[in-house]
Amino acid sequence: MAKIVRYWAHDPVGNIENMLQSFDKEQLQKGEEAGIVFVAEYDDGTRSIVKAVDVVEPQTFSNDEDITLVLPSYVDERTSATVACFDALAEIVNPSVATVSADDAEAEVDPIKVFMAAIEKLRALKTGGDA
Repeated sequence: MAKIVRYWAHDPVGNIENMLQSFDKEQLQKGEEAGIVFVAEYDDGTRSIVKAVDVVEPQTFSNDEDITLVLPSYVDERTSATVACFDALAEIVNPSVATVSADDAEAEVDPIKVFMAAIEKLRALKTGGDA
């Protein structure tokens, strides 16, 4: 079952929302009466509208939960793979103007193949590198 990790206060008139910081029941009720919509966000990324009376401060961490730390190399590897995908896509969308001699024609690289290879590398990081 998904667990609530935070609440949002959404103002439909101004079309803005902010993360809820105060859980005073009286203030929440006044906000709801003024038209504020409260949204619960769950640990699986889903969200749902809730009544002010149901809003309680979420318990985000307990002592028995693990916290995963991300090393800079993890971020660097994924950033490099993402940039390579965009570079390859840019070459498809706006190819460099270059003259290719008959001898160099065989050495010419298909930009779509380069992009597909880059996106596969990025996908492999997503599916296989999360551990």
